[in-house]
Amino acid sequence: MTHGKVIVFNENISDDLFITSASDNFRIDWQGEKSENLFFLDSFDGRLFRAGYIFVHSNLHLKLVSYLNTIEMIQISWRKKAPAAADQLPSEIRENISGFLGVRALMIKLSVDLSSKDFTVFNADQKIIAHGRWVESRESGKRNGPVKTFCFIDPLRGYSAEVDKLTAGWPGFETYPVFENALLKLYNTDLTDYSKPDFKFTGDHGMAAAIKEILQQSFDIMRKNEQGIISDIDTEFLHDFRVSGRRMRSVFSLLKGVLDPEMTAKLVNDLKTIGKFSGPLRDLDVYLLRENEYKNLLPADWDTDTIHTLFVTLKKRRNLALRNMRAFLQSGEYSDMTARWEVFFENYENFVVNDPPLTETASALILGHYKKVVKRGKKLTVTSPDEKFHNLRIVCKKLRYLIEFFSSLYPQEAVNDAIKQ
Repeated sequence: MTHGKVIVFNENISDDLFITSASDNFRIDWQGEKSENLFFLDSFDGRLFRAGYIFVHSNLHLKLVSYLNTIEMIQISWRKKAPAAADQLPSEIRENISGFLGVRALMIKLSVDLSSKDFTVFNADQKIIAHGRWVESRESGKRNGPVKTFCFIDPLRGYSAEVDKLTAGWPGFETYPVFENALLKLYNTDLTDYSKPDFKFTGDHGMAAAIKEILQQSFDIMRKNEQGIISDIDTEFLHDFRVSGRRMRSVFSLLKGVLDPEMTAKLVNDLKTIGKFSGPLRDLDVYLLRENEYKNLLPADWDTDTIHTLFVTLKKRRNLALRNMRAFLQSGEYSDMTARWEVFFENYENFVVNDPPLTETASALILGHYKKVVKRGKKLTVTSPDEKFHNLRIVCKKLRYLIEFFSSLYPQEAVNDAIKQ
């Protein structure tokens, strides 16, 4: 029974205190007890939670909850280990969430041990007015960790007012519409989207402060994705790692004249080295992620052994590229690079040589790159070489970076329209 109002006591209280807190007008009788482990699954960047879902695996079932609509959508029996990816999910759940997950792996974001027992509430006339469940939870693996105390209570029809009188005498508590959401909040579960930075600037900022914020957030995202690459959890860790690196390189190429040239050259060289090691692995990931798509493009009479051999070779090359990337991330060379960046951030003001006003400078840069896009685009025809289109794409990408960096300075609707274009 997990229906009804979810009550979370502000302080841990014993079941005896819970019983005695009921007034003389009510009686609470205990029923059966049980223990359970709950594993909250989501991607590294919290895609399911941000889409409005909580996905739970226990030793008995899989459950998908829509916390926005406060409903339990699906619960199915499941005695296997926790699914690690969308393709391991039963179809009933996969069709609801695979579009949000993409290629991201499912990870355990929170694990709790629950001890619970059911109870029945009687009024002064000895009539049953509610059923409920008393729950104590502790984060798994933390035997001496704090215990959180919960209670579900579900009034029978016509007895809600009496149940309100009962709960009015209980120690301080808060109510939640969804039990699973209450657990995530109480244990401060990290469901942050580590793939995207969030730049918030105003006209009071100078360009130097904005550059530091862009670089710092991007650097932090890179570092948070390192272990996922080393553990080879899913391919998005490397993708987000590389996107952050490209974003940082674009800062130095687009926002010149603000930072010390000597330090800038060292930092750019670091990013080039990172790109050299991460590029081959990402290229192979892209091919392998589209393996089925490529195979489906082949004529029916194509020799399937040939294409199979090709992808076997690509997988072997990926294994080698992954070993090289792991070795690089765990090397003294990479450690020296990250240490250099930390020193750069700690002593940032010493490397600032110019600090122009942010809004005017950003607007001029965006307008200038927009004019470049228009000018180059007008010169293209259907017979223009591929290289010309590729060069236009690079200029468009630089314009997009500038708009994303400084979007908080402009009306959001206009920014969204510009990025879509």
